[in-house]
Amino acid sequence: MDVGEIMTAPVQTLEPADSLSCAVKLMRDHALGCVPIVDGNAQLVGVLTDRDVSLAAYEYGEALWKLRIADSMHKPVWTCRADDTIETAARLMREHRVRR
Repeated sequence: MDVGEIMTAPVQTLEPADSLSCAVKLMRDHALGCVPIVDGNAQLVGVLTDRDVSLAAYEYGEALWKLRIADSMHKPVWTCRADDTIETAARLMREHRVRR
């Protein structure tokens, strides 16, 4: 089985300058647990999870609309291709301790 057979498409993305409240709305509207973060050239620069949002809300104690994704996203990001096998993706996730 290939990654493309189980991945979500189309991919919903946000930018580092977007607010965490924007991320929460996108996650809620599309039933997502994480969002790829891209720069102005559509290059992947990070990933934001629902857990990242929760921890940022606790840590900063600010309204989510005041907090930027850039301050809470994970980087670097490890990737695979849609035509890679599930085993390849699982190995990368295991090696880099990635859950999503």
